[in-house]
Amino acid sequence: MRVRNIVPALAAAALVVTACGAPGDSPGGADDPGGRDDVVGRENDEETEDTEPAPGTTTQPGTGSAEVVAVMDTDGREIGHVIFDEADEGVSVTVEFSGLEPGFMAMHIHENAVCDPQHADGPFQSTGGHYNPAGDEHPGHAGDLPPLLVTGEGTVHAMVVTDRFELQDVLDEGTAVILHQGRDNQANIPERYGEPDQDTLDTGDAGDRVACGVIEPDQE
Repeated sequence: MRVRNIVPALAAAALVVTACGAPGDSPGGADDPGGRDDVVGRENDEETEDTEPAPGTTTQPGTGSAEVVAVMDTDGREIGHVIFDEADEGVSVTVEFSGLEPGFMAMHIHENAVCDPQHADGPFQSTGGHYNPAGDEHPGHAGDLPPLLVTGEGTVHAMVVTDRFELQDVLDEGTAVILHQGRDNQANIPERYGEPDQDTLDTGDAGDRVACGVIEPDQE
């Protein structure tokens, strides 16, 4: 921000000096002790003061201590990571994945910090259900996040800010990131198709769990 403010001031000063011609031809030259050089110095001093962001600017993450969660598929291959960080309006969740099938995929925070691809009930069923301390229905769970759009090259880069939980909560309570094979319908079943069943209310019919990462503080 400081560099952004100073550069226009210097550019404006250079333009005025160029227009004035040779030194001594007009006020502001080298022979004028009260010329532009003195003005530029005063402008620089004034412009180096930090200013508050304008109302309505986008929340920027990075105000807290970030947690980087490595995410593995069922074969133990790391497909990328999720970064959790405190933001002005909640917690920022930044996603970087690669090697995925193109299309929409669901991502949630689940209640148990155990990523077991060999679990008897299916890959990563060890993580339990969605992180939901308030006991709400999907898509009102604290751990519900927007679906991810995987590019044709199999990559995802996305960021969202949520105020449904605090970073310390998901660290202390032991949780995990789960990536699902399919999209999440957010329990949105039009009335003409009937009432949503319990599976839809619990998971959004997102399909198999294909990748997992434990959310826990860095161990030093």
